[in-house]
Amino acid sequence: MRLFISYTRSDANFVDWLATKLESYGVDIWRDLKDISVGDSITNSIADGIDQSDYFCLVLSKASISKPWVLREYQTALNRQLSSAGKAIGVLPLLLEKCDIPELLIDIQYADFSVDYTKGFD
Repeated sequence: MRLFISYTRSDANFVDWLATKLESYGVDIWRDLKDISVGDSITNSIADGIDQSDYFCLVLSKASISKPWVLREYQTALNRQLSSAGKAIGVLPLLLEKCDIPELLIDIQYADFSVDYTKGFD
């Protein structure tokens, strides 16, 4: 199983912790900030990363929600869900801290990690 994680640099500590936990269970992790090589087209690399993944993990925080690319990456995952040509992808939204959620994301059920993300994972 491969998991694509969308996050910002300010959420890197959480993502590093999450990736370590998931990799210990045998999950292959693709991080949008860590796994794009210099010179790659960011848009193409992200689309390819999402396309090659089974799940799309959207880490929401005050920092990430203010970035316009968060909604674009989420829309890419949604388009893949709706495409008859692509395989289905599961969307796993994680709320890292309380923040104003954009309208496009308002009806999604989140896993709430905002209190203490190290507790209750297992």
